[in-house]
Amino acid sequence: NSASKIDIYAHGSEIVVSASSEIVIERVIVSDLSGRSCVYSAGDIEFVNDKYVRINLPVDKGIYAVKVISNAAVRTEKLRLN
Repeated sequence: NSASKIDIYAHGSEIVVSASSEIVIERVIVSDLSGRSCVYSAGDIEFVNDKYVRINLPVDKGIYAVKVISNAAVRTEKLRLN
């Protein structure tokens, strides 16, 4: 299952996405509970290396749905930012 090769987690006010080397992250969509969304395409994402992506969000504390779209799978996680 390719989706299991994508990890999404919160680190303080930052969302971190990691993926195995064969996964190419194409888009990350972050939505709050009111339905407002921010879409980050590959050009907007800071790649730490070929496996890790960091997205430092200028958002308030709260609960967000994070959807990662890659060349092989789509994975969605619910995160709490502190």
